[in-house]
Amino acid sequence: MKNIIDSFDYFLKSNELGKTDAKNINRLLQMIDTDGYIEKQVVLDELFKKAADADANYRNFVKRVRDAIDNAQAEDDDLTGRKILESIEVNIVKASRTQPTRLQLTTRYVAPIVVQPEANRQYDESIFQKNIAKDAGKKIDANDIIIFLSHSKEDERLVHDFQELFESRSPCINERSVKIWTMQELTFGGSFDQKIQQNLRSADFGLAALSQNFLKSEYIKEKEVPYLLDNNRLLLFGLDAKIDGKDISADDFFTQMKEALPEGDLHQQTLQQHVCYLNDRKGNFFGDCIKEESKIKFVDKVISDLTKVMEEQEKTKQKEKKHIENSCNGNYEYDAFVPSKAKGMEVKNQSESLVGKDAQPDTPEYELIPDMLAWAQNSDQSIYAILGDYGMGKTFSCRIFAKELAGTKITPFYIDLRDTPTFVTKDNIVRQPLLEEIIDNVLGRQNIKTQAQDFIQQAQDGTLIFIFDGLDEKLVHYNQDMRQQFLSELMRVFPVDTFRSQSKVKMVLSCRTHHFEDLKAQSSFLRGLGRTDSASEDYRAVEILPFNALQIESLLEKQLGNKSRIVFELINDNRYLANLAKRPFLLTRIAQVLPTLQTLRVINSAAVYQALIDDAIDRDEGKHILHPRHKRILLQDLSAELWQQSEQILMVDELNEWYQSWLHRNTSILQQYDKVSNSELERDLRNSTLLVRFGEEDFGFTHSSMQEFFLAQWILKNWRQLLGDFKLNKAISLLTRQFILDGILLLKPKEIKQLKQALKDSLQQKNTTELTHLALDIVSTMSKEMGITLDFECVDLSYLKVKQLFVTGLKTKELILSHSDLPASRWKNVEIAIVKINDSNLNQSVWRDCVLQDLHTDFNFKIDDALHSGMHQWTVDNCQFEFEHTAFSKALQWHIYVNSHKLKTSSVQNLSQFDFLQTGHSGAIQSANFSPDGQTIISASWDNTLKLWSLNGQCLHTFIEHSGFKAPTLAPMGKLSFLHHLTTPLNYGI
Repeated sequence: MKNIIDSFDYFLKSNELGKTDAKNINRLLQMIDTDGYIEKQVVLDELFKKAADADANYRNFVKRVRDAIDNAQAEDDDLTGRKILESIEVNIVKASRTQPTRLQLTTRYVAPIVVQPEANRQYDESIFQKNIAKDAGKKIDANDIIIFLSHSKEDERLVHDFQELFESRSPCINERSVKIWTMQELTFGGSFDQKIQQNLRSADFGLAALSQNFLKSEYIKEKEVPYLLDNNRLLLFGLDAKIDGKDISADDFFTQMKEALPEGDLHQQTLQQHVCYLNDRKGNFFGDCIKEESKIKFVDKVISDLTKVMEEQEKTKQKEKKHIENSCNGNYEYDAFVPSKAKGMEVKNQSESLVGKDAQPDTPEYELIPDMLAWAQNSDQSIYAILGDYGMGKTFSCRIFAKELAGTKITPFYIDLRDTPTFVTKDNIVRQPLLEEIIDNVLGRQNIKTQAQDFIQQAQDGTLIFIFDGLDEKLVHYNQDMRQQFLSELMRVFPVDTFRSQSKVKMVLSCRTHHFEDLKAQSSFLRGLGRTDSASEDYRAVEILPFNALQIESLLEKQLGNKSRIVFELINDNRYLANLAKRPFLLTRIAQVLPTLQTLRVINSAAVYQALIDDAIDRDEGKHILHPRHKRILLQDLSAELWQQSEQILMVDELNEWYQSWLHRNTSILQQYDKVSNSELERDLRNSTLLVRFGEEDFGFTHSSMQEFFLAQWILKNWRQLLGDFKLNKAISLLTRQFILDGILLLKPKEIKQLKQALKDSLQQKNTTELTHLALDIVSTMSKEMGITLDFECVDLSYLKVKQLFVTGLKTKELILSHSDLPASRWKNVEIAIVKINDSNLNQSVWRDCVLQDLHTDFNFKIDDALHSGMHQWTVDNCQFEFEHTAFSKALQWHIYVNSHKLKTSSVQNLSQFDFLQTGHSGAIQSANFSPDGQTIISASWDNTLKLWSLNGQCLHTFIEHSGFKAPTLAPMGKLSFLHHLTTPLNYGI
């Protein structure tokens, strides 16, 4: 991927491609996979969504890019550049059976790219690193304050005189030299507009040379003044007071120009700004100053006003910096903090495997916060990714890191992504938020007026680090393409015209490990953080480790003092509590409700959270209006509302409106509070211990895991009540799923009975993947944890799409698999009378200790490609397949095991030639099975005998006077055991 991006970056900086097409290529580079592919539909949605004919725009775009590649030329002496341009291609890959139509950006050039051509002539660089234009006579230091001087081209003579005199005064602000950039410094051979915009955005402040020509310039009004006004970086000074060539006073100039400007013109706002000029008879505007001393006096006044404005802004910036640094403190008890430990994670470039603590036992452990601080101050890696399960202290660690960083020259900018909008609506279009909108949302809640772009610029200068906490809780609301797009949006902190390894940007990302389905998905995410294939060069990824005994004891001692030892011993006496206590967030909560937990028959995550909530609600009783029972129902419904809106917070007006609607839907509850005013009820809700205010007007649950617990309760309750009519059309997080599975162990007998019926009703009909997958997980949990096996008439898994599905204890007369995608699924202790497989993918599935009586499939043995059967490379371990399966086994490469002994496919096929099994009995063979060691066979016949055979056909023993038996097997100790009756003439014990 590195070669692709670097090669196309070179191309973009070396061609005549239009700026819109160049921008679109750059966006594609942020979205392609490691092989350079991106689905055509994604390109249409992202680049040409608003176009009248998206397909035509797409085709024309590809043609223009291909033409530009064909016409691109490097300098004659640039051999490497020539190789790069000759190697890149843009291909359209037609749809196949397994893949949709895709666009591919590719290159054949593989050598390290060290060539960096001159600035691109048309490249759209909307966000720039500081890249200050220099002329031969001006020396600019990186610490200099750069002033962008906005002026009309017609005023160049006066502007030149002003700039020359200004810099001759050698002004300094906060011990930094001040230099001016004007468009007079532009050179030929480049795009003037691009260079002006580049220097405008990289400048520290802006001066505007006010004149009639200035106010007439459309370019200044559209391209320069809006940016300076929006970012509060503008100081105007009077350059020339003439109107139509006539000298007039400053007062008359302002009066006449305001009258001449149309109503609503942007320059009406411009003229309301402070304007620096001399208010004496010797000169008003700079052009009125005849004598040198008047000009110097004028320039000194501009320098004085500029100094005051910039010093005031610097004070404001320092206050805001302090405010931002303090904003991450929250309600955390920092004195009770116990440092977390972590291990580094590494992704191999040539495979999907992720090397972590299990694969690399010798990886050293280290304290997380010192490692983060060392990375922030010394490392060249741009991203620090913190991964860990829920409750492991990711958020607390991010806040501690920000607190420690605040004492350095680097400003931490902490953003809890749970508190930012998931979607925004603009121009009637619902979309994901832009990076600037995410930052502005945080700033708005803290009443900070500085623009988001200022903080992005600080990050690009290396003086600020963005900390994006809770990435998984935002990604869970998006589909796969939207997740990648959101991550790409955060990556816009990096300058688009600079290789990441050369930028000064650093950011922290935290994410739950259980957000990912498997290690492959986690590895793919980590590599996706980098814009190169060598992801480890771009980021440092660590996994927070569970607390050890010393850390647990230390945290308890800080919180409980002398009582800590007793609590520590009680926790250690319970296996489940000891496991949960390894998560610092849960450890503090467990200590609070330990007496309650000791009385429970089952202790798991749901039990712990239920005890925490009961304790919180009990403490509210007597202080609040709503009854505890009603408050639980309310919080369940509120969690569902937030989940359905893909949000973690509601504004106070939205919360009150929803609450009133909820009360009127629940009339039986409302009647009990008919004497209480609406305002009192609303205030009572907001004062709940389990809700907290974020910022000034946003409310949400005290912790996102609390919201997920209440959502799990809401799903179980509504499913039991609605039975087969319950629908789950939206994905739930893995934590919500775990709360549901743990929660069923706490249900009462009546509730278990309701849930059983709900499962039967839901699984016998086509349903959403989310609901069907959850139902199967519940069936498996009931079987493993509760010893409950449900008997189904029919289980319909049509259109179910789940990777590595696990099913345990399922018993049904009919299992329907139509257009299902269940690769590498795992089936254990299932009993199925008829399996119907139609156009489905169950390749590489594992069946262990299962009974399948009949199989209906559209598999044609004449088909050469076994992959299309959906049953390719099954692993079958100690199963009873009561249908003729030997042909399947050979054709589909099944791996068959009997008591840990693998049987070759050829052996299974040849067993049908063991004629001695038939000739040795006087009646028909009912069934036969291998012994555990695979060296003998036991056969059962309708002649009421059992015979034990060696593999060469010798009868070792005959058991007589047996009748009414079912299929026999030989147990490990040689004793006979009897299985279900088999309907085929011969059963191979697999």
